[in-house]
Amino acid sequence: MKPILFFLLAQFAFHSATEAANTILLGTDPIEETGSPDGWDGVAVMTTPIEGPPGETLGILSTFNFYADPGRIDPPGLLTPLIVKESGGTFTIETVGKQIEVTEGGIQSVPIEVVEGSEVIDLSGGDNFHIGVAQERVDGTNNADGGVIPFAADGGKGMFYFDSEPPFVPTVGEEVANGHESPDGGRLYQFNFEVTFSDDDPNAVLPRSVNLGDL
Repeated sequence: MKPILFFLLAQFAFHSATEAANTILLGTDPIEETGSPDGWDGVAVMTTPIEGPPGETLGILSTFNFYADPGRIDPPGLLTPLIVKESGGTFTIETVGKQIEVTEGGIQSVPIEVVEGSEVIDLSGGDNFHIGVAQERVDGTNNADGGVIPFAADGGKGMFYFDSEPPFVPTVGEEVANGHESPDGGRLYQFNFEVTFSDDDPNAVLPRSVNLGDL
């Protein structure tokens, strides 16, 4: 494990300062049972950068909330929560969550289990980070009812869509290119991430234990 990452996670695990932590929603709030899912399978990236509360730059991923279209669960849908890094106009995958098999429609909440990368989001370095989700269906049909999460036609804050080919296995460092975009005021995807931020005081960290052995 990298020493700096170990230091950050050790702080998160072994200190407690509940009053210094803030859990925020990144993405659509409230999630509504409306909209139409994509025909493409692929990766939807929200282009609004992640921002923490004022003065707070360290966050930890917690929960993936989404609305699954009831018409896209037979065959089941597959969703993978992602954090995408933007540097010099290039977007690359920074964190990969565990893939979720969706067999029921409706609004759902699932803990984010990181399988590659870090569950810590560090905004202090100057790069922008974005939430995203990879979506496809278990039958592996390419670009035929591939989306699972609907979007409303307006009200969003900007996004782009990367057209992948199933089965898509996202990896850290992989570039996701813009295959289709929607500007500010356009598509509003029905999902969000819960992220808990703490301030930069070394004695004030997130009130949540982290399994360091899994990293």
